[in-house]
Amino acid sequence: MLTLRGSMGDMSEKNATSPAMRKTNALVPLPKWRVVLLIMVGVAVVLGTLSAINRSSLGVVTSRAPFADVHGPLMIFGFLGTAISLERAVAFQTGGATKPRWGFVAPALGVLGSICILTELVFGVSTLPGTALGWWVIPGVVWTTHMIALSCVYVAIWKRQHSISVLIQLLAAIAGVLGAFIWAYGVSAARATPWWLIFLVLSIIGERLELSHVAFVAPWVEPALIGLSITNLVSLCVLYFDTTIGYVALGVNMGFLLCIMLYNDTAIRTFKLPRFTGFMGRSMLLAYFWGLTAALIWIFVPVGSGSLFADVAIHAIALGFTVSMVIAHVSIIVPAITRRGLPYSPVFFLPLLLLNAGVLLRLIGAIINNTLVWKSGDLVSIIAVFALMLCIIGSAVWGVIRRRRSGHRNVSRSVSQSAHHRTPIPTRHETHSRIGRKTALENDPVHAHLMTISATATTLTVIVTILCIVISTVRPDLAQHSSLDTSHTSSSTVASGRKITLTLVAHDMSFNKKSFTVSTGDDVTVTFINNDSQSHNVVFSNGVVGKTIGAHQSTKVRLGVLTKNTEGWCSLPGHKQMGMDFWIYVTGSTQNSQTSSSSATQSSHLPTQSELKNYAQKTSVHSAVLPQPSQHDVTFTIHENTVKITDNFAQKMWQYNDSTPAPTIRGTVGDTFHVTVKNETHMEHNVDFHAGLDGNPQNLMGLIKPGKSRIYTFTAQRMGIWLYHCSNMPMSQHMANGMIGAVIIEPKDGLAQVDHEYVLVQSDQYLSSPGGTADTTKLSHIQPDIVSFNGRAYQYDAHPLDAKVGERVRFWILNAGPNIPLAFHIVGAQFDTIWKEGAYTVNRQAGLGSQTLDLMASQGGFVETVFSYPGDYTFLNHIASYAEKGAHGIIHISEAQ
Repeated sequence: MLTLRGSMGDMSEKNATSPAMRKTNALVPLPKWRVVLLIMVGVAVVLGTLSAINRSSLGVVTSRAPFADVHGPLMIFGFLGTAISLERAVAFQTGGATKPRWGFVAPALGVLGSICILTELVFGVSTLPGTALGWWVIPGVVWTTHMIALSCVYVAIWKRQHSISVLIQLLAAIAGVLGAFIWAYGVSAARATPWWLIFLVLSIIGERLELSHVAFVAPWVEPALIGLSITNLVSLCVLYFDTTIGYVALGVNMGFLLCIMLYNDTAIRTFKLPRFTGFMGRSMLLAYFWGLTAALIWIFVPVGSGSLFADVAIHAIALGFTVSMVIAHVSIIVPAITRRGLPYSPVFFLPLLLLNAGVLLRLIGAIINNTLVWKSGDLVSIIAVFALMLCIIGSAVWGVIRRRRSGHRNVSRSVSQSAHHRTPIPTRHETHSRIGRKTALENDPVHAHLMTISATATTLTVIVTILCIVISTVRPDLAQHSSLDTSHTSSSTVASGRKITLTLVAHDMSFNKKSFTVSTGDDVTVTFINNDSQSHNVVFSNGVVGKTIGAHQSTKVRLGVLTKNTEGWCSLPGHKQMGMDFWIYVTGSTQNSQTSSSSATQSSHLPTQSELKNYAQKTSVHSAVLPQPSQHDVTFTIHENTVKITDNFAQKMWQYNDSTPAPTIRGTVGDTFHVTVKNETHMEHNVDFHAGLDGNPQNLMGLIKPGKSRIYTFTAQRMGIWLYHCSNMPMSQHMANGMIGAVIIEPKDGLAQVDHEYVLVQSDQYLSSPGGTADTTKLSHIQPDIVSFNGRAYQYDAHPLDAKVGERVRFWILNAGPNIPLAFHIVGAQFDTIWKEGAYTVNRQAGLGSQTLDLMASQGGFVETVFSYPGDYTFLNHIASYAEKGAHGIIHISEAQ
């Protein structure tokens, strides 16, 4: 933030536009290079915000793999770090008698890092040519140098004035140096993020201390602030090796630091004032609120891998705290850099409110564990950032128009004076009260001792931090890796000293490589790139679990030091069995584990025929009666449900409207149906309607991401009983796991009248361990455990269908599969009508009949018969083994009345 001497309570809209600017007609030269750097800061904001869209699976801005992973570095270093260093360089230049310009090296390096990211995105670099180094090394090194240059600026300012505020900002820059370095070194962004956040927090604390120095009258405040700033760095060192203690320590230290700042900041007195001063006060109070919220999360809430609260804490600081502070001071920062006024306008409340609403939605989503609410907060935050940029541009344009209308022009002398106020160097123009206060503090022995202790603690912190980095470099096996990371090492392993990065690419339900080879003791990181159309993850046999990423995203998974062969695979249901597995072979391994893990886990006790029949007696029956014609607007909601198969055995099913088969849709030729499908599961699904011919299925029936919905529209053009099902890969598992249903389309003038119509949908089920999903190994070998009509084995033995002697009964039959054939037969009956897949084979012709309707998977038709005698008639799949697995039922025929 721009540091102005004097109380924030004295600021107003006039301060932002500089009163001196209106006292001359001299034209102020535009500082072109500053403006160029400022524009590049805006470019970094745009890139970082667009990468957030990829990272949050709100859309795919670009398929370049690294784009989602650079969101944090772009926003921290490309945007905020460059803005801070640019503003500091301006103050450093204007505040010195020699007008030094070397301070602009820092923002220039910040811009260069963003350019490196942009270049890598354009050319799609995954690793540096001829090396195993990741693509992030170059921008990481540039941004590390950027932070070092910023530290040099603070050291130069410190030589002019030994100010506590400058020392705190120097500590912030040191945190930035180390945070950028460990990221360039290959440590995941999750583990580097706390260092980045403390860089932002301490930078703002130091700036606010300068801005509101009149409020800090107690002699203990500044020493307390520098002491807590040091302990925050110590907490970062602890966090690097032990997350359980580290996050609590960091939360406590940062919480105390922000509480002291809030208590002494002028914002608590100026937020009620009108116009610019009140706006700044309100913005800063919101910022303190989110900073303290993050501290409380770190203290009280576990922030493990995949935790929504971990994301909330990060963005509460990066957006809620930092960007709210930026919005509060934007009408001061931009004029000092550009020498052009940026008049305050109430329009700046728009991005402020959107920003805070976005973070609030993230928090609510985390509390109720709802990713849809959390993602909506992400979207609102993205809109807020773009709104802020538009407000700045609009305000700048309005400032130019207003000055032209009034006949006034900016002058270099006025901006120079304004910026000179920003310099941390005290001048003879400072008030006597400030000089008197400083002299009193310098003569205070307690204050002198505290300053000595603070300086000593600072030196020790820097030494300890450097030692931590050195230790992790030489002996990475000693580190206890962050729970936000997916690292894993063995404390007994002797590292080879080599760091290896392997690139794994997913495409078309497979990986680009089936094996990699490394040397024993290598520290291995896998860069996982998902170039497929659906989500995947990668897990390893040594216990490391990578996060699930969406299409065209990437992530880094650190395995740590490997001493034995390690298997990796995608753990999403069925993906491994589709071929998504690979091995990392370790040469010189003392333990050979090349044997792949066993296929699906088998239950020690699968349901028996007797148990299936007994449980069918206890449960309600799935109605087989043909439903009335459907409404043209239909809604399906996809859920994951645990469905009991017997009293002691259950499976996790994926279902449309909590039913297998899903509700039957019925209509006539020419009807148009609008089906809204809502996906309320954790994975992608869709619906493939065989009854429609309305366009390219990839466009009509695309995958639906978790928390999303889609409307399918199709017009029935031909009669029949048509299958609908989920076609997400592996399709066999999604179908076997319950995602099937029927669409019955009759001719416009209808079919011949019958007395009863029933619908029977056969499906085959492949049981895994209790509570699991369909076993894909059994699926691939076509070894079903259960074959049933309408989703439950033997249910129509327990609850027979009904008809009377002499009544004509029509059975609509669909073989949903996914695998086995159906030979539908009724014992003791013959069919005088059979319609199969578009044609009659028999149609109530005297002397003709049929005993069986044969249907392969996905085929359908209907049969008709008239029962002449009362009794119980068995219907079944006459492939007898499948009937014995549950494809069996009874129709009870009673005497006609």
